Amino acid sequence: MPNKEDEIGALWESTTKDGKVYLKGKIDGQEVILFRNEWKKDGERTPDWRVYKSQPRDAGQQDNRPAPQPQAAPRAAQPVYAPPYADDSVPF
Repeated sequence: MPNKEDEIGALWESTTKDGKVYLKGKIDGQEVILFRNEWKKDGERTPDWRVYKSQPRDAGQQDNRPAPQPQAAPRAAQPVYAPPYADDSVPF
């Protein structure tokens, strides 16, 4: 049996609403979710499971990210001040 000191995380098996099995838990303090590699073909040397950082998906879940701030409406272009042109017919 492995030592408790060797453990880096734990995973729980769950099922989606459409019956697909997935794993979720923490590894080294990072919340993760694992999905079966549905693109794997028999005999391929590709992973059986894909590991992703867990992110809240439901509106009911708490999201620790800051709320997006509304952007200020763009300001209308202001005319640049230019002194009136004086045509005094004086050559330089």
